[in-house]
This record gives sequence, C-alpha cells and structure tokens, in this order.
Amino acid sequence: NDVLTRKIEKLEVKDYVTGLYNAIFIRNRLQEEIRRAIAYQRPCSYVVFDIDNCKDIISNCAADKAEALLKRIAYTIRDGVTEIDRVGRIDDDAFAIIVPEKNKRQAHTLAEAIRVKIAECVANDVGIDRQVTVSAGVSENPLDGTTAEELMEKANLLLKTSKKQGKNKVTGITEPPICR
Repeated sequence: NDVLTRKIEKLEVKDYVTGLYNAIFIRNRLQEEIRRAIAYQRPCSYVVFDIDNCKDIISNCAADKAEALLKRIAYTIRDGVTEIDRVGRIDDDAFAIIVPEKNKRQAHTLAEAIRVKIAECVANDVGIDRQVTVSAGVSENPLDGTTAEELMEKANLLLKTSKKQGKNKVTGITEPPICR
C-alpha cells in the first residue's frame, strides 16, 4: 500500500486543498514552455508569490479559515490570469504562475494587479481580522535563465528581495535611471 500510495502521489498534478497544479507539474510545464519559447523565439515568464507573515496569520486563525484563505488566494490568482497561463501551489504558502507569451514587464504588471487584488479583498472575504498581503518575484526566459530551475531560482531570489524591501511588493523590473 505504501509503495502504491507514493506512486499515486507522483502521478497527481493537482494540489488537494486549492485545486491548483502542484509543484512537480509546474516545474515540468515550465521547462516545456521554455523549450517552446526558445523554438519560436517568444517570451515566457514565471511569477512566484508568497503570503507575507503566513505562519503568524495561520497560527492566529482556525484551521477552516486557514484553508479558506489558501483557497481564496488561489481563486484570486487564477481569476487574474489568461487561459493559457498555468497557476500552481508550489509550497505551503507559495504560489506560481507560468506566463507564456508575456515578457517580464507584462508579467510584472499581471503580478502587481494580483497583489493589489489580494491586499484589497482576501482578508475580508475569508473573515480574517488583519490584512493579508503577498510578495512576488518575476523572471523571464532567456533574460534570467534558460531552464526551469534557473527561472525558478531567479524568481525566488527576487521574491526574497521583495520581502527584504518591506513585503507586499512585486520585484522583477528594474526601473531605468532618470536622465537629467
């Protein structure tokens, strides 16, 4: 039974709580989209979101509210993307979007719109008495890497930058210097 259970877990592509794709599917699909982007010389971006202060928020609410929070964030992210984008839950408090056909600036704009929507309405919708925010990092093929691992690593690095700069922020685009 244990062997069969492990095999089934490897075959699953959806997260059981949110219904989004899981981390294994996202990694494999990102590599596939990168190959397609290279072959057709098109952009492919990757966005990673992380719930700010997640452990603190979840420890101060009931299990059903914590699950409702994850589901509401998943819905908000999925609602903010196109039908060709792929959304997944890649860790307990982390979500990712594969954004084919969009460059880094377009993916950054998409991530910013989702970040704002989560900050505005998720806590109220779930009934949590404090604001819920997310931070994000955005990477693009081939600027930030040519493999799924490289894009994921760069996005995670940019996510950490967002967290260090005060959270509730999307990092990925560096603004050009102001000419005087």
